[in-house]
Amino acid sequence: MEETEIQKIAYLSRLFMFKVAESIYSTRCPNELPDFITDEPQLSISVKKSNSLRQHMSSTAFFGWTKVDVIITAPNTIIERWILVHRPNNRNSSEKINGDAKKAIYRNFSSSLRAVFSMMNALPATALQNYLDKIPSCIRRISIVCDHFHPLPASFSSSEIKSAKQIHIASVITPLGKTDVVCHYSSNAMLELPKISTVIYGSPSSSSSESSKHDEIQFNMGEQSSGDKTLHFDNINSMSIGSFVPSFDTILE
Repeated sequence: MEETEIQKIAYLSRLFMFKVAESIYSTRCPNELPDFITDEPQLSISVKKSNSLRQHMSSTAFFGWTKVDVIITAPNTIIERWILVHRPNNRNSSEKINGDAKKAIYRNFSSSLRAVFSMMNALPATALQNYLDKIPSCIRRISIVCDHFHPLPASFSSSEIKSAKQIHIASVITPLGKTDVVCHYSSNAMLELPKISTVIYGSPSSSSSESSKHDEIQFNMGEQSSGDKTLHFDNINSMSIGSFVPSFDTILE
């Protein structure tokens, strides 16, 4: 290939990894990056870009890997781990590619990025995020920790994720290398949702009608109160979740 062709494919490969990370931030924590700005459509999808994130992920190494952890805070618990890997393949990088092959490479990057977007909406973290947004009094929130871009070999684990499952979402092969996107996610992410309990204020002698006037819904995180007016419970169990949240495994099947 000519040098200009190599540069274009190298640019697309790195742009794809940037856009995957920006898509995760845009979907999970759109307000976490202060320099998130509108970007022109890239890879056929309009996603905001962050120069600070791109600088954080930049590296002199062409081949390598990084990970993006989606966590729920207080305490920090990983509910998704996105692995982005760019490695060499067995193809001859000196071979020429025609116009149709170039278009196919672009389409593959574009369709893979759309697949990332679609999968994020189906993962359990989306339902968890929607419920947390409706509980302003809850201190637990979704956040993201993005790693630097590391040289190969890739070294990562899903042991920190409760009830971890894995999905290989995208794989794009070019004359220069192969880019993979893998997500390790917690199938029990909804267990991190705080339990809703009813707290009744009043003396034991008060009538039920009078006590009901003082009922209050609270969202508890398993903390212990020093007083006797508030009852705190542990996080919700799987039985209470199953009644209103569909199983992600069922969606995939």
